[in-house]
Amino acid sequence: MASSYIPINYILPPIIARYKLSNPHIEFFVSLGNVKSVEEQVLNYEVDFGFVVQSKIGHPDLQFEKIVDIPFWFIVHPSHSLANQTVPIYELSNEDFIYRERGSSTLDLLESFFYTFNGPLPKLGLQMQGLHESIKVVEAGYGMTLAPSYSVIESIANGKLARVYVEQADIQQSLFICTRKSDIVEHPFIQYLKVHLNANPKKQ
Repeated sequence: MASSYIPINYILPPIIARYKLSNPHIEFFVSLGNVKSVEEQVLNYEVDFGFVVQSKIGHPDLQFEKIVDIPFWFIVHPSHSLANQTVPIYELSNEDFIYRERGSSTLDLLESFFYTFNGPLPKLGLQMQGLHESIKVVEAGYGMTLAPSYSVIESIANGKLARVYVEQADIQQSLFICTRKSDIVEHPFIQYLKVHLNANPKKQ
């Protein structure tokens, strides 16, 4: 299978572990990449299926089945002037922002959010490949970034990060199973996942 960062780090591991314990003879190979690379691997028959988190559906030869919605939060260091504040979107435009790399669904989500609300994009402070790396820079005290709730909820609870709330904005993306439209039979792991995945994860 191929997976973008969010599902393989925060959602799929317990499902994979339980499936492997029930099916010890099954060999797993997991490829990690951004949404674009996952789609390409599925299209090129390099993997059986993929998991992606995105707000817009991609290639016409691929089938995307939504599993669950994932909230996304703006995060800063607790010492930041906007920490725990509720602000209009235009106030974020002047902030030094950590952007993800091209091909990242999080970058697509950020841009579409500001375009939807007619807000200028935030200042480019850094552009980094990788969600974890971006979050660590914010934890170290620099800038602001947009991250899925799953990835930052512990750091917020521990006081390493803080949220910035945007007026009248509910930002989320969906987790999709990505398969080829030409595939007729559903893979047994996908069948297992649909039965065992909590369809209503906690939204803090």
